[in-house]
Amino acid sequence: MSKRRAPRELPSRARLLAAERGAPITRGAHAVALLAPVPYATAMSSLGFQTVHRLLAELPELCIERFFLPETGESLLSFESARSVHEFALIAVSLAWENELIGLMSCLQAAGIAPWAAERAPDSPPILLGGPITYANPLAFAPFCDVMLMGEAEGLLERMLHAQLEAPDKATWLARIGDWDGVYVPALHGECLRPLNCAPDTALPARSLIYSPYAEFADMHLVELARGCSRRCAFCVMRRQTGRSMRVLSAERVLAAADVELERVGLVGAAVSDHPQLLEVLEALLARGQHCSLSSVRADRVSEPLVALLRAGGARRLTVGVDGASQRLRDALFKGIRLSDIERCIDIARSHAMALKFYLMIGVPGELDEDLSDFATWLASAVRGTRSSLAVSPFVPKAHTPLEREGFAPAAELERRLGILRKLLGGKVELRATSVRWARVEAAIAGAPWSLAERAWRAHCAGGSFAAWRDEVLTWSEQQDPASRPWLES
Repeated sequence: MSKRRAPRELPSRARLLAAERGAPITRGAHAVALLAPVPYATAMSSLGFQTVHRLLAELPELCIERFFLPETGESLLSFESARSVHEFALIAVSLAWENELIGLMSCLQAAGIAPWAAERAPDSPPILLGGPITYANPLAFAPFCDVMLMGEAEGLLERMLHAQLEAPDKATWLARIGDWDGVYVPALHGECLRPLNCAPDTALPARSLIYSPYAEFADMHLVELARGCSRRCAFCVMRRQTGRSMRVLSAERVLAAADVELERVGLVGAAVSDHPQLLEVLEALLARGQHCSLSSVRADRVSEPLVALLRAGGARRLTVGVDGASQRLRDALFKGIRLSDIERCIDIARSHAMALKFYLMIGVPGELDEDLSDFATWLASAVRGTRSSLAVSPFVPKAHTPLEREGFAPAAELERRLGILRKLLGGKVELRATSVRWARVEAAIAGAPWSLAERAWRAHCAGGSFAAWRDEVLTWSEQQDPASRPWLES
């Protein structure tokens, strides 16, 4: 994808609305609040959020209004009409990853909603959670919501909304849908997670509904190229497939979904460069005057024709995952790429004057200092003549992966390993490191049972600083044995 913009002050709600383009929104009698517990610019660049918005907007009985994470001290009001969330019949929340729990708690507080579903009034609007977080371990979110949609939204979300329209009250609705596959009702199922919903192929691909110049991917039409992933990387929650491997969408379907009056198209997916017709899609987009970006490419899929097409379509950078710092680590992670693949990727990018962005995890099981020092020394030499950056993040063990019971490396050790990289890269490669502190929080939520929710709320009420999370959550969480997590067995 093109480079994400740095956070900036946005114009007023009215100006943001006026600047948006996209499909008209239906306005039925049943009001649904669609909440993203992140800022506007982030939410409007999320294909998951945009897809849920589109699915809801296709139901004529509904009136959809969006809610985004408010500034500190502001109330939670709808983006379209500044209405209170209490005026809606349902609050649907789209969640991408663990640390959005922080934003969710801020939104509940800003709206004056009691944090625990069990303590809310029977006639209060139910809270429905869904999104990529359900592929991993969403148990820390469970006490905050009435129901979760597990897995893919297409097909099931519409059924759930129609059932709510027919039910006389919240309790009846939850009882009716509680035994459906893909529906998790914490009050009924406890800490036993439910199977994931699998969308029908006919509902694919996901695609954008609304475009904004103030989104992180400004004025870009996002289109899904494939659903799922055929790779089996040991750290990735996409291993938890919904009954099938990667579902490749034909070039014709992708191009039809990208047939919009917008110049910029972003092709999105867990393994975009594995699509067998990728070059055909790029050629067709270029032929009709659309510039294209890819979310990322695998080093073993980079070729001269691919990079030439991306360059002709306006791309200026390749994003490539390295993940492990040595071949031994990449093999242990089932990454499936060789050093020769990465070297060829660098050579091709250099020949097309493309910048390179690499992703690397540190703190992976079995990692040694030599792995990092050898990698940094090699990279600083290999990328000469290219504009290169290295995005480094700590390894966070995720549920439903072979590494779910591994521990999170000590923070001081991770900072020391970052120091090795910084010293040996010597400014020849720009290093951008994810916060080790907040990666610790992510790891705590990723492996958490229900009981973390109460501790997280106390941290939020204590100001939400890292110190509050450390005192209320991390000290307790890191004393737990990662090898014994019975709530992850389901």
